[in-house]
Order: sequence, then C-alpha cells, then structure tokens
Amino acid sequence: MARKVKTEQSGKKKKVLKVLLIVFISLIAVTGIAFCVYKFVLKKEPGKTVVEVKVLDSLDEYGYSLSDKDSDLMKDEYNILKDLLNSDSFSKEEYAKQVAKIFVIDLYTISTKVNKLDIGGSEYYYLDKVSMYEKKVMDTLYSNLLDNTYGDRKQVLPEVKSVEIVSTEETKYKMGEEEKSAFLVKLKWTYVKDMGYDDEGSVVLCKEDGVRVSVVDFQPTLEPEYEEE
Repeated sequence: MARKVKTEQSGKKKKVLKVLLIVFISLIAVTGIAFCVYKFVLKKEPGKTVVEVKVLDSLDEYGYSLSDKDSDLMKDEYNILKDLLNSDSFSKEEYAKQVAKIFVIDLYTISTKVNKLDIGGSEYYYLDKVSMYEKKVMDTLYSNLLDNTYGDRKQVLPEVKSVEIVSTEETKYKMGEEEKSAFLVKLKWTYVKDMGYDDEGSVVLCKEDGVRVSVVDFQPTLEPEYEEE
C-alpha cells in the first residue's frame, strides 16, 4: 500500500509541475507578444513620423482603390479602368486587359510599397487564391524589401514606366473541378530604371462572383505552362 500511495503522490506532483510549466510558458508568450505590439505597433520612435497613406478613390463594387502613394502610371491606368467601369457598356475583354495592366504595374512598382506585407496586385487577384499569391510574392519578389514605415528607406527599388499588351485571347482555366471561361493576356513592360526585374508576363483572368474579373494566374513569361488536372 505504501508503494501505491507514493506513486499517486508522485503523479500528482508531476501534474502540478506540468500545469505550472504551461502557465509559466504562457506568461512568457503573452509578455513577448505584448512587448512586440508595444515596440512595433504602439510605440513610435522618437523624432520619427509614421507615413500616412491616404485613399484617393475607390470602386467599392469591385473592391479596387487608389492611394496617394501609388505611382503616376498607376493613377493614370486606374482612372482609365474607372472610366471604363462607369461607362454604359464595356466588353469583358477590355475590362480584363485593363486589370492585367494595372496588376503588373502594381506588382512590379515595388518602390511604392511600405513593406513586404504590402503586396502589389492583391486587390485585383481572385479572392479564393489571393492568400497563396501574397505568400508567394512575399517569399520571392518582395523577400528583400526593407520597411518604410517612417519614410526613411534608402533602398533603390523598381518602378514600372510603361506597359503594353502583346496579345489577348479567350481560353479555359480549370479551378478544382470547374472549368471557367478566361482571358489570357500577355504583356511587356519597361522600368524607370532597369534593375534586371521581369519585363514580360502572362496573366489569366476569370469572372469572379458578382461583377469582378480577377487574376487567377500570373507567370513572368510569354510562354506560360499550365498543369493538366
């Protein structure tokens, strides 16, 4: 009997220690999160002012917006899209072509981005696929992008100067078990300063729920390859 009591007491002590350890680890985690929130979100560095981004225009029905940090080319092409969508009638092809142009401008004009979480082209991407797209861009194209919260970044970054459409064609794009009607738009673009970034690509766009035509695939080549499902 004595051996059994000792075993039970030992088991209880282990459970208490385990609970205390979990509580201790939780306190450390909460303290760490609180510190990070204070340091990087709430606390402003002395003598520095956080750059405020102002929304200049929005097309709420489509989920698009334009801010004061966007480049002049982006603003011009956005206004063309706005006029198109506000017209009495427009073709889906013209809509798709304009979205493809803006998508490329926004993605590759990295100089206007606040940090690597500020992913260009996200507003124009298919909602069910945008998270995967953002992660890919963050891990590749934007992986070395420095933070510009206070507007003091010295990093030289690309800005798209012009975009031209090479070709447009109707196609089919498979999403899961569903095959959707789509547009394949091929483009070339130039930069204010050539830094060796991609200068051509192929964008696939499909009609999304509602009135949007959204990007579902982008490849930085004029000869894209698509997997058969």
